[in-house]
Amino acid sequence: MQAAFALGADVVEFDVHPATDRRFGVFHDWALDCRTNDSSRTRDQALDVGPGYTADRGRTFPFRGRGVGQMPSLAEVLAAFPARSLLIDAKGGTPGEGAMHVDRLGALPPERRRQLMVYGEPAAVGMVRDSFPEVQTVWPSRCVRRMEAAGSHVFVIGDWPSEAHATPFDDPARLGEIPGGFGGGLWTDRTDRTDRTGWAVKARLW
Repeated sequence: MQAAFALGADVVEFDVHPATDRRFGVFHDWALDCRTNDSSRTRDQALDVGPGYTADRGRTFPFRGRGVGQMPSLAEVLAAFPARSLLIDAKGGTPGEGAMHVDRLGALPPERRRQLMVYGEPAAVGMVRDSFPEVQTVWPSRCVRRMEAAGSHVFVIGDWPSEAHATPFDDPARLGEIPGGFGGGLWTDRTDRTDRTGWAVKARLW
């Protein structure tokens, strides 16, 4: 996050999950085994978060044993960047987790909440939106509705990255993961990959 801001980012996005100590742990994946020494989905901030990191495709793991207790918390991130804009991905979708977000954000002054954005699971995002109008919330289809009201269209753009970083655009079987019903279409230079049965696609060549 520090590097992103140093390079000129206006906003940094990060994911949070409820941890066992009633705080929010900052961690991307639903499962922990991609990076930690645990294979569960329980966010215990005493975990070693270093084992899974490698810069040479698995030949060495330089941070093993060095990341115990270093999973950041949401509070630590907010304290580290007190005047920065942050986009919080609320990964958990239960009302209880939404209430935790309301509790944590409610402890901040309104001027700080104005610098924050929240998106993710509707249950949590809806509770934040209803409790704090000053917090910007990214709500499903909100942008689409506004664009359509202005007579415009929304397109999903695919750039076909390398096979090592596959996305729904790379695999015809995954096109269904891309939300439909947005009044625009899929903008791509690979029309040979848009033939999924039952999926309405308006392809545009670059």
